[in-house]
Amino acid sequence: MTEPLRDKTRKKLNRIKNKLPPGYFYLRDIDTDKIYYARIVLPGLRPERDPEIIIKEKVIDEREIELGDEIYREKNIYWLEEGFCPPINPPVAKLKIEKKGEFNVIAGVDLPKIDVEQLFEEILDYLRKHLWFRNDEEYVVVACWILATWIKELFPIYSYLALIGPYGSGKSRVLDVLYQLSYNSIYAASASSAVVPRLIEHYDATVLIDEAQLLKSRDKDELVAILNNGYKRGGVYVRAAKEGEDENIWRVAGFKAFAAPEMLVKSLQARCIEINMMEVPRPNLINFTVDEDMAKRLRAKLFAYRVRKIFKENEIDVENLACKLYDEGVVNRRICEIAISLYYVCPDKYKQYLVKYLKDLSGKKRDEKYASLDAVIIEELIGLEGDVSGGKLPVKRITEAVNIHLDLDEKTKYDPRTIGRRLKTLGFRKTRISHGVRAIVYDKKLIGDLALRYGISLPLPWSDVSDVSDVSGDIKNNISCKNDAENLQCDCKS
Repeated sequence: MTEPLRDKTRKKLNRIKNKLPPGYFYLRDIDTDKIYYARIVLPGLRPERDPEIIIKEKVIDEREIELGDEIYREKNIYWLEEGFCPPINPPVAKLKIEKKGEFNVIAGVDLPKIDVEQLFEEILDYLRKHLWFRNDEEYVVVACWILATWIKELFPIYSYLALIGPYGSGKSRVLDVLYQLSYNSIYAASASSAVVPRLIEHYDATVLIDEAQLLKSRDKDELVAILNNGYKRGGVYVRAAKEGEDENIWRVAGFKAFAAPEMLVKSLQARCIEINMMEVPRPNLINFTVDEDMAKRLRAKLFAYRVRKIFKENEIDVENLACKLYDEGVVNRRICEIAISLYYVCPDKYKQYLVKYLKDLSGKKRDEKYASLDAVIIEELIGLEGDVSGGKLPVKRITEAVNIHLDLDEKTKYDPRTIGRRLKTLGFRKTRISHGVRAIVYDKKLIGDLALRYGISLPLPWSDVSDVSDVSGDIKNNISCKNDAENLQCDCKS
């Protein structure tokens, strides 16, 4: 028979300052700026009611634990110091507080009724007062991103905002505004890559990174690893621990934004919604300072939006949303994937602006791909058919043709090793010819397939090696769209 609970056995109570108790989050009173612990309680038998939000400034967490054959009661006391400010910019709400006893705080929260389209327009108005973009589409993209951060739990994939531009182009101002309006935002200017995973894990933070290019090379590499792993739900970042200790595993999934003069690495381009920044033509076109009071009122509405959406929304059909984006002309598969959250939160009235921006971004990425080194290699492989001997083509000959095509001098030209690595990545099988000279197996079917992928027209004699020959214009785009639709495994039509 189990012995009774023995409180005296564990004399030392854990008094934990400023740490989030299990199941709680930080909430700031919109009137006093005071921070409280908050927990959402579902209505239970009456789901039509709004969830109840319990507010406390001190939480006592008691639980039973087993130590050997005996059971003890462990007691943790969490409390907030006066004037405590968490490292994130937490949600705000209008609180109704009634003191009861010395420590307990019984509170209600005013959750205003939210018209999503009206809230979206208020966000747009705030953006136009503080930011300058060349096109209306960019305001809509940023507004959608802000709204999506408040309901991140509904999405399996998160989009990144990449603010690219020279010094003085307004990148930091955009991050200032995102800090005011995004969910649990934290402005990490050139933050150490060791800190970023902890912020996401401990505070469910939306991380904003300024001047990411200034990080030390090791930090930059690790930051790229965090960003590469954190755009899907369940993404983790693993760091080696000291000998004899377990590895450190951090959950790093979530929305993020960063600013830099140029993209950190190519691997991030596919995961980002890029916005190219330009300096405001006249300084007085936008506010000189950020209106924090207006932002606070907006965050209170965004918090109400979050509570109602998170606990009352049915599961999102992300595949259907991706197909809708594709149907509307966003033919880049990855952009369809990362833009799901933006498309979901965007009011119907503004979807045309979002889709136009995504289509333009998709076209830009396609043009960059066609102008890439890989595209030049494929184009030269087609022209070098006459140099093939015994089904093989020397890598050195391909390298010479590529350097001539790009008009590169002795200092900037490619060497055979670099071209050889690209050929291997493209799927060509390596071999050797006489005297051990490096070569590839000249695979006309593979060249034809790659030419279609990169938008390169094939000469007529190649018509028997590819399903499509001499493809150009709209026909080429339609075929490419068909292949992408099949990959998405949906009934999309281009």
